[in-house]
Amino acid sequence: MKLPSIGKTLIENKIVLLRVDYNISFDASHQIANTERISQSLPTIELLLKHNNKIRIIAHLGRPQGHDNTLSLKPVAALLQSLLPKYEFIFVTDFFSQKTQMILDAQTQNQIILFENVRFEEGEESNEPEFAKMLSSLGDVFVNDAFADSHRNHASIVGISKFLPSYIGLQFEKEIHAVDTLLSNPLRPFVAIIGGAKTDKINLINKLATLCDTLLMGGKFIEYLENNHEAMRNLQSKTQLIMPTDYIYENEKIADIGPNTILLFETHIKGAKTIFWNGPMGKMEVDRFKKGTRAVLKAIADNRGAYSIVGGGDTIVAIEHDKHKNAISHISTAGGALIAYIEDGTLPGIEALKFH
Repeated sequence: MKLPSIGKTLIENKIVLLRVDYNISFDASHQIANTERISQSLPTIELLLKHNNKIRIIAHLGRPQGHDNTLSLKPVAALLQSLLPKYEFIFVTDFFSQKTQMILDAQTQNQIILFENVRFEEGEESNEPEFAKMLSSLGDVFVNDAFADSHRNHASIVGISKFLPSYIGLQFEKEIHAVDTLLSNPLRPFVAIIGGAKTDKINLINKLATLCDTLLMGGKFIEYLENNHEAMRNLQSKTQLIMPTDYIYENEKIADIGPNTILLFETHIKGAKTIFWNGPMGKMEVDRFKKGTRAVLKAIADNRGAYSIVGGGDTIVAIEHDKHKNAISHISTAGGALIAYIEDGTLPGIEALKFH
């Protein structure tokens, strides 16, 4: 899919409104638990800085109901400062106050603005045209690098593009290229692996079944399919469906795939040329139920001849501290957006950019 991209269009000496995905998680001490999404925004930031642009970053965190200090982006500003020490990051607590305007007017080339959580603003999630217009007044150009949020019809995703020249960032471009590889002409055998704690991925699974040669099933969908024989037969009619042969239990409930299933899954992953993985194999928050997920990651990493995509918020958290993640071809920070793009081939954030 061809979209206006900062990788193909020179943007220089502009004030850039940069929408990124900083929807990170915190640990028990309220320290940032996963830095992948922040790190993946850096190439876009660095490219824009290289061409003398002033950057003003818009992002959200969580699902606040009004202002919520526990969902403030202030800790992100401190992390960004440590990642790009040559620049000064200025965190502003709102978008339109007189104090904020003074900071914006005084912004230098060496300063980067990070606005507070845009979902604190009433007009964001309802995509109010007036709010989108007000946001657009804060810059000359809009760059959307938040693929992971672009399934949302929100003002900072689709609304701003009606008022400013608009482009996708480098991370957004990478995400589209990676998924298009799956959708268009994947090398075969194509093995898809689905897990996770939610059972709302049936449309994704049905879509993948039409694309992949083999579908390996873990997580909550094990129980779902075993109790929904029609859904299982439907998948079996489209692809080779591989269900676990043994399990690890907790309180009589499946908590992970068992050792025989791990060997079975490893065999299929070893022979694949294209691999897509979404969702942990077990109850990842408990150490003793991580073996299946870790084994799947290692098997994918060991298959150096395959093109591999790993995606989904829970999956990213699951592999964050595992060295084998460095061997993955593409790690997607997207969850719902990744699923929606595979299912539909587009997103509201993409449609908003098509005419620019």
